[in-house]
Amino acid sequence: RHRALRRLLSSSRPPPASLADRLPPLAGELRLAHLPRIALCRDIRGPAVCGLLRPTIVLPADLPDRLTPAQLDHVLLHELAHVKRRDLAWGHLHAALLVLYWMNPVLWIVQSRIRQVREEATDERVAVARRGEITSYAETLLGLARLAIPKPPLLLGMPGVIETPSALGIRVRRLLDQSVPTRDSLGWSGHAAVWGLALVALPLANATEQAHPTSSPRS
Repeated sequence: RHRALRRLLSSSRPPPASLADRLPPLAGELRLAHLPRIALCRDIRGPAVCGLLRPTIVLPADLPDRLTPAQLDHVLLHELAHVKRRDLAWGHLHAALLVLYWMNPVLWIVQSRIRQVREEATDERVAVARRGEITSYAETLLGLARLAIPKPPLLLGMPGVIETPSALGIRVRRLLDQSVPTRDSLGWSGHAAVWGLALVALPLANATEQAHPTSSPRS
């Protein structure tokens, strides 16, 4: 998959200046210090971001000409939000776990749910940055689906805007039905709750294991 990704990027071309100039102000909205590069590629069906050490937003070569400026900003904001959230690093970690524990069906089910929640969280970050454009952002997602419903990216570490039609429907309903949060992060209270739950759950799991030890075979 890494080789396929390298082939994909080797066949891409740099964006025109009009497209590259849109990136810095959008990154400023998300407080993203380091800009990813943009690559236009004929062999990809939907927008995505890749590159663990050097993030790259990959767009279909004809996509900028098929979207309005507002829609293009929504697409770029979504991919920048993936970079801001460090989804590329987490995606590689999840891939490593799948390689090590490929025989565990529960992990594959959890991975599918992680992908869905990752996209919902990214949508939420865009919604916080563009509070007055929730409806138009949802319309952008539907517009991308009408252009071409892409299959889930097979390349390692390539979060995209649209992954499956069913997941897209859930995300659009979530955007339109729920209130926009005031911030796009857990905050101190959220992190404290997560760590507090972990500190309680881990000792309980250890106590359960000690109470039910695995019986060793008799010699």
